[in-house]
Amino acid sequence: VTLLNEYFELMVDVIFKYEGTLDKFVGDEIMAIWGAPITRDNDTERAVRAAIEMQHMMRIFNEQQAAQGGNTFEIGIGLNTGEVVAGYMGSSKSMSYTVMGDNVNTASRFCGAAKPGDLLIGHNTFLEVGYLLEYEKLPATQLKGKSQHVDIYRVLGIRGNADPTETNPLGNQYRS
Repeated sequence: VTLLNEYFELMVDVIFKYEGTLDKFVGDEIMAIWGAPITRDNDTERAVRAAIEMQHMMRIFNEQQAAQGGNTFEIGIGLNTGEVVAGYMGSSKSMSYTVMGDNVNTASRFCGAAKPGDLLIGHNTFLEVGYLLEYEKLPATQLKGKSQHVDIYRVLGIRGNADPTETNPLGNQYRS
């Protein structure tokens, strides 16, 4: 519990730094949203930058844990962009602000497909911020609940930064 709470603290700080909304904790998973309840022009970019920084923070967190003889773990992140239903949902006894819809379900499937250290984004996300990214397009993927394949991209880093640790903040090897 202590380890998870330390991890959650780091990740929530990053989400808030990039003006995301913490939706909920689902076990060891964090659900965050950009664009609701407040919409900004660069919501998608801020979400991607937050996800990249979250993976960077996980590497630092794991290095510190390992140095102290503690447990380490890795996360996979999935992002999707599109319209959702947003609002207070629940029962008369318990309501919370959340989002739902096919785009939310697809983001969840991306999370499930992400390997440790991965940041996977969908086609709509790629259309908005792909020009900023070093990436690789994954083979056509059939996701649960989808009748057709879905385009998925693995983010490798942000383009054009001079500092090599910033150029490749996810620690992935670029592929040509």
